[in-house]
Amino acid sequence: MINLKCIWRVAKNEYINFILNPKIIILAVVYLIIEKMIIMPIITASDYMNQPVNLFEIPIATVNSSLGLLLILISYIVLISPFPRINDNIPFCIFRAGRKNWVLGEILFQFISGFTYAAIIAVATTLRGITRAYMVNGWSLVITDYDKKQLIPVNLYYQMTPYKAFFLSYLLLFLLLLFCGLLFLAGCLYSKKLLFFFIQCAHIIAGCGIMVTESSAMWFFPVCHGMLLMHYQTYFREYVFSPYASIMLLSLACVVYLIIIYKKAGKVSLDMIGGNILP
Repeated sequence: MINLKCIWRVAKNEYINFILNPKIIILAVVYLIIEKMIIMPIITASDYMNQPVNLFEIPIATVNSSLGLLLILISYIVLISPFPRINDNIPFCIFRAGRKNWVLGEILFQFISGFTYAAIIAVATTLRGITRAYMVNGWSLVITDYDKKQLIPVNLYYQMTPYKAFFLSYLLLFLLLLFCGLLFLAGCLYSKKLLFFFIQCAHIIAGCGIMVTESSAMWFFPVCHGMLLMHYQTYFREYVFSPYASIMLLSLACVVYLIIIYKKAGKVSLDMIGGNILP
């Protein structure tokens, strides 16, 4: 029987462990790289032109960079690699709650952790430029007229407003994080935790690499569907691949994994789930 209280308790305990995970320091390292490679060029251009930026331009630039997306995804996979956690008390808790309630709690944890991680990236990068930013729904001269470097490619600022670009960028990021989390959870339940960890890392690195080439083969990689920038042509208002189709595909993939995970819940071997991948 489905027990919402048990499901919430499992998700809450995993989320607390996620937040208190010592590996969270990885996020600080990732931010420092993003600061140097993505944020500082925008800040430098703003100072050089003596012009403000739109509040959402820095977070948009962060997740529409292949380097930024690569760092965000790899760091997230590393952070969720110890989950689901199996310790001496967990078998008893699962016996009390039921395996399916336990798995539903783990699924809820994946939703919450993915949303939290995307929100942390969005808030941290937004706050970085808040002292020199405005809220009007239009691109700044720093983005459109700075001639030394293309800080946000024309694929975005010719096609839509900053508010729309921000919303779609972070919706795609959340769905991609959820996809990665559910894929990893499915791998854990099928006793392939380490294998799926390396599969995840390989597909993210390969996908971010092939995006640079702009080959049509990139659409075979889920990570490429997570970057809004790649969906638009440079000047013409036509899709290379519809971002709404990517939203539907990523959502469908998540639903498929939800079904697989739930069906596997009653047969899972607890002895094969536990253990950390990384020390």
